[in-house]
Amino acid sequence: MDESPWDKAIRLAQSQDKLAATLGVTQQTISYHQKKGGPIPTKYWRQLEIGLGMPRQEQRPDDWSDHWPELVPGSPEHAA
Repeated sequence: MDESPWDKAIRLAQSQDKLAATLGVTQQTISYHQKKGGPIPTKYWRQLEIGLGMPRQEQRPDDWSDHWPELVPGSPEHAA
């Protein structure tokens, strides 16, 4: 089974507590999101990318290009 984006973020941070500190939330919030599953909320994307080096494409593999079309290779915005 593939690693979920939440599991990867926790692994990169080395613990739920450290991920919570990176995102400015409680460990309980991280635990909730991990158990619930689903996509990582957009409000955390920048912190994960800067704090953990986790690209947006890995945070939201199914729909990142909907939010950042300028990052899609070959798009007019990508060349700008």
